[in-house]
Amino acid sequence: MSSTAFEHVEATGSLKKTFSSMSLFTLSFGVMVGSAWIVIIGDWFAKAGPLGAIIGLSAAALMMCIVCLVYAELAARIPASGGEIVYTFEAFGPSSAFWVSWIYTMPILTVTAFEGIALTWMVNTLMPQFGSAALYHVLGHDVSVMQVGLGAAITIFMMVQNYFGARFAAGSQKLLTVSFLLIALGAVFVALSKGSTANLAPLFYSANPDAHWWTGALAIFSSGLIWFSGFQSIPPVIEERNENVSFAQVARVMVISILFAAVFYALVIVAVGRAHPWTGMLKTDMLTAAAFGSLTPGGWLAKAVLVAGTISILKVWNGAFVWATRVILVQSRARFLPSPLSRVHPKYGTPTRAVWLVGIVNFAGISLGPGAILPILDAAAVCVGIVIASAPIALLVLRMREKRALGTNVPAWTVPGGTPTIVIALVSTLSLSLVACVQPFLLSNGGIPLSWQILAVWGVIGVVRWVAIHRSFSDSGVARRALLGAVEATH
Repeated sequence: MSSTAFEHVEATGSLKKTFSSMSLFTLSFGVMVGSAWIVIIGDWFAKAGPLGAIIGLSAAALMMCIVCLVYAELAARIPASGGEIVYTFEAFGPSSAFWVSWIYTMPILTVTAFEGIALTWMVNTLMPQFGSAALYHVLGHDVSVMQVGLGAAITIFMMVQNYFGARFAAGSQKLLTVSFLLIALGAVFVALSKGSTANLAPLFYSANPDAHWWTGALAIFSSGLIWFSGFQSIPPVIEERNENVSFAQVARVMVISILFAAVFYALVIVAVGRAHPWTGMLKTDMLTAAAFGSLTPGGWLAKAVLVAGTISILKVWNGAFVWATRVILVQSRARFLPSPLSRVHPKYGTPTRAVWLVGIVNFAGISLGPGAILPILDAAAVCVGIVIASAPIALLVLRMREKRALGTNVPAWTVPGGTPTIVIALVSTLSLSLVACVQPFLLSNGGIPLSWQILAVWGVIGVVRWVAIHRSFSDSGVARRALLGAVEATH
């Protein structure tokens, strides 16, 4: 059976075709741009200065645009939900696909918890009395009753709307993304108009006297795995796109969402730099809000930024929740996770049991409080790097296999530039993956970083799971039909 021939299987139910081009854009961009433009921007300025930060982010965006073209061809070849999991299954079989899926599960589940933690922190900044009553202390931080309560309430809301139909989640994503852009861009343009170009100096900077700005720009470039990886949320829902959405449109949506995010980050950097002499504010929490607040009476522009940040976190959380449920669905289709999780509601067309699982894990993560944020980010960066690198490898293998078989099946969309473009994507992702793996050790004070301890425990659990189920994959055709069979045989 060729890599583009599928058998139709209705064992778990069909997902509804809900996502338009606009829905895919708001999902990708919505997951991509979260709270970094408020909480991380001070780190960017300290490492490279405003222009150095823009250079690093722009280079990362261009690299990720090349990578997402690889994903677009893979989606055209294998138009089933699952992204890297189904691509690896087709290229290498169940063993490799299991480990990609297991590594994939770590960041996609933790990012939903991270956004919940970040949201309660943002609300606490807007309303300091919000987190006054400490419930318990964990990982060096107090966790309040109100923080846990708010996290639980929004988690329940996410579960309800994802249970009753993807159209509700897609509609919420559009509303949140548009609201965010109106408020955030409004605040940015006010800051640009009121600020001074003289405040931007120095354009290149390093707060570390032993480092150069370009090393900081390189570090920002390497973090592109996190800041521009939201396009990965599209392949897991590719099976749910509207019939009139072509794969060429999917490719354009991915690229446009990355470029839009890069332009947004650049505008914020320039606005913050113009707003206030920034070198004296590098140790200020939420530099964007602080700089913008200095421009207006009573600091109302800072409050606008924090409101936009809260909405932004909600849209990332919403998009990541959709993404996570589809990843769980795909793994259970392949029997990497218990098969009951693959059931799709006959009326609503949603993976309801996966929704319950993601909601429970989400609440458990929120309960860990702010102390879990940095370990989550570090562990997620390592996993994202490994998973993204698997995509160009899988595409090269599928292309070589097709060439050897003298196949005539041509996917509906192919990567511009062919194999050289795919190789560039592979080299780039492998390089960034290596940086993501090494960086936690470089920043630690000795010993094994907490993020790697988490990854080690996750790996051990994965080994136990694979040992328990690997014999059932002696005939991988069953799993393949379950994994890919939700797509009609159209080739």
